[in-house]
Amino acid sequence: MFFRIALCFSSFFLASFCFAKTLPLENFTRPAEYQSIRISPKGNYIAALIPSETQNALVVIDREKMAVMSSIRMDLNQKIGQFYWVSDDRVMAKVLSLQSDNDRVADYGEFFAMDADGSRRKLVFGYRVSEMQTGSKIRKADGELAWGGMLHPLPSDKKHALILSYPFVNDMNAIPTVYKLNVVSGTKRAMTRLPIARASAVTDEGVRHWASWGADPAGKSELYVRDEDSLDWRLLLKADSLDQRLQGVSISRDGNSVLAMTNVGFDTVSLVKIDTATGEVEALISDSDYDAERVIMASDQFTVLGVCFRADRPRCEYLDQEHPESIVLTRVQAAFTEQFMQVANWTKDGKEAVLWVTADRNPGDYFMLDTQTLKVNYLLSSRRWLDPADLAVMKPITFNARDGESIEGYVTRPPGAIGALPTVVHVHGGPHGPRDSWAYQSEVQMLANRGFQVLQVNYRGSGGYGQRFERSGHRRWGTTIQDDITDGVRWAIDQGLADANRLCISGGSFGGYSALMSVTREPDLYQCAVGHVGVYDMDLMFRSGDIPDLRSGREYLNLVLSKDSQLHHNQSPIHHVGNIKAALMISYGKRDERAPPVQSTRLVEALNKVGKDFKLVVERREGHGFVNPETRLEFYQTKLDFFNQHIGPASASEDLSD
Repeated sequence: MFFRIALCFSSFFLASFCFAKTLPLENFTRPAEYQSIRISPKGNYIAALIPSETQNALVVIDREKMAVMSSIRMDLNQKIGQFYWVSDDRVMAKVLSLQSDNDRVADYGEFFAMDADGSRRKLVFGYRVSEMQTGSKIRKADGELAWGGMLHPLPSDKKHALILSYPFVNDMNAIPTVYKLNVVSGTKRAMTRLPIARASAVTDEGVRHWASWGADPAGKSELYVRDEDSLDWRLLLKADSLDQRLQGVSISRDGNSVLAMTNVGFDTVSLVKIDTATGEVEALISDSDYDAERVIMASDQFTVLGVCFRADRPRCEYLDQEHPESIVLTRVQAAFTEQFMQVANWTKDGKEAVLWVTADRNPGDYFMLDTQTLKVNYLLSSRRWLDPADLAVMKPITFNARDGESIEGYVTRPPGAIGALPTVVHVHGGPHGPRDSWAYQSEVQMLANRGFQVLQVNYRGSGGYGQRFERSGHRRWGTTIQDDITDGVRWAIDQGLADANRLCISGGSFGGYSALMSVTREPDLYQCAVGHVGVYDMDLMFRSGDIPDLRSGREYLNLVLSKDSQLHHNQSPIHHVGNIKAALMISYGKRDERAPPVQSTRLVEALNKVGKDFKLVVERREGHGFVNPETRLEFYQTKLDFFNQHIGPASASEDLSD
């Protein structure tokens, strides 16, 4: 069943027999109406986070009456963030702070809690929690100059949850503490200190055995274990390189084994079982082509059911296919044809679950699942103003690069379009770790709705394809990676998909770098390019921005870029702007700390020096990416105008049914 979608009969990459209407541009920039929905442990209530630009509201709905019982709405300078059911009738939520001009959000690790009926409202963790009420000798919660994060809501404990506390100190080596927090009073008791800085942890149902993982000062991941009768942590597994992943998932009741997601000893990230006595590692679920990226937890919140892979389209595998909940999820996923289903959360008894369903043409729907009858009831949509029937299909593609390497990507064509189209090459950021995926993407859909084909290439260096593939992009930002993108464009031209005379390349962050680097290397291929919040001078990356502030950041730059100044010069577009023939648009935010404004201002100076015309967009209140809806709306329109000017929209769709 493909909910909310009117199906169109189409031939691959040719045309479809239905036509999408032009949607208001605001439809692609409006924030979601619902950001998260969770059912309470006993299933009596549903909590939903309703976002807005200035204030988020958390509402609790009585399921029997289907009426709002209570809500949390903070002061004007605060918003509600992620939330958790910490008992049958109590919810705890992050408090986020709005910075100057109400356009930046900071998480200082504070938690606010209330009962489902709105009573017993209290700030239970954070630096503003008072130690004692005036005129009272009753011990109250201690304020803590620390950032708090949820470790486990402990569904079987009505009064407590486990939280991580990271000290507010200007020291990245500060050790976090695990507290058992009383979610009513805010009092807390230290359970253990973690073994390394910036660490996280898992424990068993009895809170007796622990596993913790994090990174050493150089950025290499480490995994430790600790038993209840010992205060000492033992190193169990260590990454060989700072680009390897190592994350604990669960620890057994007896403490004899740890499940982890890692690529230490493997090319791709796999779900593994580690013997805590011998350190022996056994692969449980792995794929030779794709990294495992998400863990599926059972309703008890301790048992691992399986993992999911993004692949060309997302898919999941289960540890025990005969586990009752694995059987249920497999059957329900089969019913959501051409969509991807995830469990948002379960009731404590596993009889009900909130499902989050997405697709390339579906920004996200929520459903309620009865696991006994397999009945699925629609709840609501995150962006109800977007009808999947009006959106474009995202097709996975595979082509061979010039050296024979197999490269994957996606092509999104306007519904009803035929023939070679004006094409925007949309380059993802990173470059290492992120990748393009089969999912709803607002800018891609916006461009397709306005008549442009969108090509996305998961070039070498992209994440999700294993260590070999990701490392093959190291120190080749301006060479092999750009060749992969170029080869993808030429493949699309050869397939009759892209109009060779109407091509533009665009991207943000590394995508901005790539847009500029591509038009210096291939001056006759593109008619225009957009560089958004990009890095254009590799040497500057070692001296400005937030990456070189930490030793791990500097080690990362040395790994992926090297210390070779000649390589930096050769692969920095700022030194090759004289080659550019394409029309240019450069945009950045003055509050960008990742790719600081000096990257763009230096590029502007270089372009002016060679007499190259360009369009410049500068946003005073934005950072590394434009997030304000009004800003994004204006920016989308500016980009559309730029693309229309230089490569023009697709011609009117031809009705193939004649």
